[in-house]
Amino acid sequence: MVQDGPPDAEPVVLVGQAEPPPSKPAAKMTAVVHFETGELQVIDKMLGVRQRIDYRGHNCEIVFPAVNDDFGIHGGYAPGVISWCSSHGDMDTYLVRVLRVIVELDGDLLASDFDCQPSGSRRALIDRAIGLLDEAIAVGRNLLSIYLGHIRADLGQFWLGSSMQKPQVAGDTQLLDTAGQMIPVGRTLQMTGMVRGVDLAVSTAFHDRTVDKVRAEEAPSLAESLLRDAQKLSWETDQVTVTCAKQFFWPR
Repeated sequence: MVQDGPPDAEPVVLVGQAEPPPSKPAAKMTAVVHFETGELQVIDKMLGVRQRIDYRGHNCEIVFPAVNDDFGIHGGYAPGVISWCSSHGDMDTYLVRVLRVIVELDGDLLASDFDCQPSGSRRALIDRAIGLLDEAIAVGRNLLSIYLGHIRADLGQFWLGSSMQKPQVAGDTQLLDTAGQMIPVGRTLQMTGMVRGVDLAVSTAFHDRTVDKVRAEEAPSLAESLLRDAQKLSWETDQVTVTCAKQFFWPR
């Protein structure tokens, strides 16, 4: 840089430190996690919906299944991830048993890092990868807890579970590197596999309102949550009574 001096003075050249190069953005990895919903009832327009949400510093996406064998979860899950529930005029409702949550994570692991590594180094890489998966599962579980909690409390789908229950992992989880290649670790948990009126089914409008509440980390109403807990307990008691009646008195 040249600094001007008095009119009869020679220009002075100042030599300073060069500006540091701009920092590179943190490397991003992606985790794909599936969670049980407890038979979430939705209208047909919700099938296949993908909703991006910024949640606690993570770019996340909730994905609704579009067909029964979506997410690669089929054999062994008797009812499938979705099933038809009821018809109401020109609108159908469906039961969604699994939702996918995609979570973006800060990480620089590469799938190629796991090739031909000594056992000790490979173990360290696996531990790092599992730590990232655990982080993604925690983020996805908390996000869905709020989302499903509002559906329970605000819409009345009490059968989704107690307000104290957290969504459980279902099927496979995947961890992808920055190039979209799968890291060779994962967690696989089995999914356990009622029909209500259309007014209780999640609509696109209700979904949009609930997403806004999730973004704001707004907890479901305590009063409504306790009411759904009571309904769930009463429903479970009725199911036990019906089961016992079938066991001892059902015609053979």
